Amino acid sequence: MNEEEIILTHIVPADFSDAVRLSDYCAGKFDGLLTRSSVRKALAREEILVDGAIGTTGRWVQAGWVIQWRRKLVAPRRIFKADVKVLFEDDFMAVVLKPAGIVVSGNRFRTLENALPGVLNKSLEKDALLLPLAVHRLDSDTAGLVIVAKTATSHLLLSQQMANGSVSKIYHALVAGTPENEGVFDASIDGKPAVTLYRLLKTYGSLITGSMSLVEIKLLTGRTHQIRKHFSEAGFPVLGDKLYSPSGLLLKHRGLFLFASEIAFNHPVTRVKTAVKSTLPNKFFKFPRVQQELFLKYHES
Repeated sequence: MNEEEIILTHIVPADFSDAVRLSDYCAGKFDGLLTRSSVRKALAREEILVDGAIGTTGRWVQAGWVIQWRRKLVAPRRIFKADVKVLFEDDFMAVVLKPAGIVVSGNRFRTLENALPGVLNKSLEKDALLLPLAVHRLDSDTAGLVIVAKTATSHLLLSQQMANGSVSKIYHALVAGTPENEGVFDASIDGKPAVTLYRLLKTYGSLITGSMSLVEIKLLTGRTHQIRKHFSEAGFPVLGDKLYSPSGLLLKHRGLFLFASEIAFNHPVTRVKTAVKSTLPNKFFKFPRVQQELFLKYHES
């Protein structure tokens, strides 16, 4: 069997009141349908349903709609070989460590999902998916933990947890400057509420930025580029950020200093509270230590 179908579901929030057409609204609501172009193609193939009926491009989205995507899973002809580490796995799900530089899913070969068959064991459950599916996304440049479903039931239950905010995610970032010891950023993003909590862990001197700080971050909402936008707007851009940092802070060849380090959820079958943590990449310690040494040497001379 090289192809199967899984139905993914999204419910439009009860307080939704924007004037948005279906083809625009669905972009980014499902992993694998990240652009309006991909949504339009799915609509043309009659893969998107609204309250059980085939969806059309021009319909105006209404609060409470149940939108479903009949996603076709096709086994790749070859597995993408990537340095994906498995931190937790059973017959129902897994938590893996995505390296920076690859997307989670999409219509390309170099994706996390195309690498999963090479690193995960095949589920023996009756509703095992043809291919393991990521339950949420990380930006291409962001490394860190991603929850993966291996069965259709697990995908549904984990997606519901993700949608209702019961999955806890912790990030670490190295940012320019020295923020307060702890704080909250709550500036809206794209007109939607966005809340980011952070705690300052350590500050280093730097000849590049004056100072740089390691921060621990918890998201209460999940807007696109939320961490990167909030810290940049507050004057503490994430180092290595190509989109939201001044050009002098790109730090070429070192990548983005943002890492999804911890994730906690209820196991979809056992219901046991499960937390998975990863140690930070060495660059989060080595780079600021070198900067601190250079900073001190300069000011001592």
